[in-house]
Amino acid sequence: MSVRAWFTISAAVLVVLFVAFVFRFFAPVPAPEIVARVGSIRLAGQRVSDCWPQRNSKLHCAKHGVRWTHAVRLHGKGTIHAVVAYPVQPPGGSLTITKRDGSVVQTKKWTDTLPYSLPPGDYVMLADAEYPKGAHVDYYFPLIVTSSGS
Repeated sequence: MSVRAWFTISAAVLVVLFVAFVFRFFAPVPAPEIVARVGSIRLAGQRVSDCWPQRNSKLHCAKHGVRWTHAVRLHGKGTIHAVVAYPVQPPGGSLTITKRDGSVVQTKKWTDTLPYSLPPGDYVMLADAEYPKGAHVDYYFPLIVTSSGS
């Protein structure tokens, strides 16, 4: 290959890298995920809504459609561990377990653990992580309790 061909290829690669950098720099900053587990079982969650600060210091808010999806089967007694996949855990928020019909069974201010004792049935845990200046992330975790006790 000639020097001219190498120069052309190098220039093309630099242009592609520059475009990728600009695209990544100006792309929206995604809100972090909320992860929940019961022992070694990871709960399947869906994002309900979020408002997350962007590079321009303004909040980008979005609501997401949720539906009853694959629910994790759990024993009636245990502890749910919930964390935000972000370097700082939220200073506010809540963890709420409701029946599938919407009636609240249990609620607790945001913490990384939520002990529960539930009779068999269909439930939903709503994790609401609240950060300063209106930033928040809400997740929905469908649960099926198959038996009472541990």
